[in-house]
Amino acid sequence: MYATSVKAAHACTHLVRYSVRMVITLWAIWGAWRKAVYEDIYQSPLSTHIFIKSYLNDLEVLKKSRATTVQARMTRPTLWIQQPGYLAKLNVDAAIG
Repeated sequence: MYATSVKAAHACTHLVRYSVRMVITLWAIWGAWRKAVYEDIYQSPLSTHIFIKSYLNDLEVLKKSRATTVQARMTRPTLWIQQPGYLAKLNVDAAIG
């Protein structure tokens, strides 16, 4: 049973990675087509290919960076520190849109 779930997880990971690669490739081709039609800027297939490879490499770097950042955040204690009796603590959250 464990081997089956590992194979399924591996297949799912492979499918997601393939789907991301396909979407980025289509996006880059669409962008090159759009520039050629509307802006008269023509790109070679090689430059589009290099852009796709570079973009995918950047995504991998960000994914690895994010994994270490999330792990570092999870190890930090999130305990409430009690204030001395004569002090009060007020937490304020804000968002600007």
